[in-house]
Amino acid sequence: MALAAPHKFHLYNVCGKITTDQMDSLMEKAENDVTLSLEELSVPKDYSHPNAFHFQSVNYGDASWVRVEHLFSARGHILLNRCALSLEDINTFIIHWITSGTDMFQSMRLCFEQRLNHSDYMTVLEDIVAVYDEHSGNVRDSKKEVVVHQLL
Repeated sequence: MALAAPHKFHLYNVCGKITTDQMDSLMEKAENDVTLSLEELSVPKDYSHPNAFHFQSVNYGDASWVRVEHLFSARGHILLNRCALSLEDINTFIIHWITSGTDMFQSMRLCFEQRLNHSDYMTVLEDIVAVYDEHSGNVRDSKKEVVVHQLL
């Protein structure tokens, strides 16, 4: 895969299959102020790269390769479809995010293929303390939001 050097791209939209070497090249050559959209891309299941979440926006259509450690460096806007993270992984990530003291990302949406039930959400929220405002229905004094969805 060749990335054109003289042009400044704002969006990389990649489809199809990609090798680990091609994915590494994309991660290393794309600037961090771009949107990386890999909606219809088959990424190797064992893929890992330190820049995978260092972009302004990422959309991984098949995020089954994403591990909780990858999220520790998340920046910008994150959309993960077909996410394979465990509920315990999400809990670990949320606790890391809350205790990090930094604004890691602007938004994150995790979409799962399986249906989540009430006890699943309790697993995700275990050991997390938040103040819920009954009047507005919002968590007070928190700009941090993670949306967890299931694919229907």
